[in-house]
Amino acid sequence: MIKLYAEKLYRYPRVGEHMSIAVPFARGKVQNGESVTVWDGDRQLPVQNRVTARYEDGSVKYLLVRFVGDLPGNRAKEFQCLTEKEAASCQVEESSTCQAEAITGGYQVNNGSFWVPGDQSQPTSFRSPV
Repeated sequence: MIKLYAEKLYRYPRVGEHMSIAVPFARGKVQNGESVTVWDGDRQLPVQNRVTARYEDGSVKYLLVRFVGDLPGNRAKEFQCLTEKEAASCQVEESSTCQAEAITGGYQVNNGSFWVPGDQSQPTSFRSPV
């Protein structure tokens, strides 16, 4: 993981700020520029990557990374640049509980991460709790 640091830029928040940076990689670490992503905490940001230099073995030496992120007012911000292998090793926290309960006209399911209402009038909705 490579940390990308944006210094305090302005006193007001800047939402959707366009940023770019040239990122160096060790020989053999990245084969394809498309496999590099930028994250803001647990949220993957949209990126445009362009390889600007390669090693003799064809791996990426420098990658120009353009991304759109939100910068807070009057504070610095840190983003993470991850290779495909690093992003795959990040664990998504799974909920250990899932609740299904009857409501008027159907059921609702809640696992703490998302909530899905069920409606018996819709053919694709939940019909009964598991």
